[in-house]
Amino acid sequence: GAGAQVAPEPDPEPAAPEPPPMRTIAISSDPDGAEVWKGNALIGNTPIDLPVPTEGDPVEYELRYPGYQPKTFPISSATIAKKLSIKLTAEPKKATRTTTTRANTASSMTENTEQKPTRRTPVGVEVLDPWAH
Repeated sequence: GAGAQVAPEPDPEPAAPEPPPMRTIAISSDPDGAEVWKGNALIGNTPIDLPVPTEGDPVEYELRYPGYQPKTFPISSATIAKKLSIKLTAEPKKATRTTTTRANTASSMTENTEQKPTRRTPVGVEVLDPWAH
């Protein structure tokens, strides 16, 4: 039984420019100054106060910072926190020099692992033979 509250009729006179006080949540990020996106719209940079919806679906926001992976976070009417601190993960650095040396070591490791199964096969044949005992 959800008792629907009847909203009073709006006053004909123009209301004050400010909407009724909404709950806000203070968003901070590490690093500071990340861009806050809502859909395709840039809202601002952290630290920033975002409105908390009073009802309905959660609102998805996205933090973006150059050199870091973007991070989305929802804010809904169930959000109780007054503050939200979001730590961004640094993008893996794509340095061309380091990747080439790593590729060489990785290829030599795969060669070693390929040889091991071939040595094990004769052992496996003995175990599978029921007449070996």
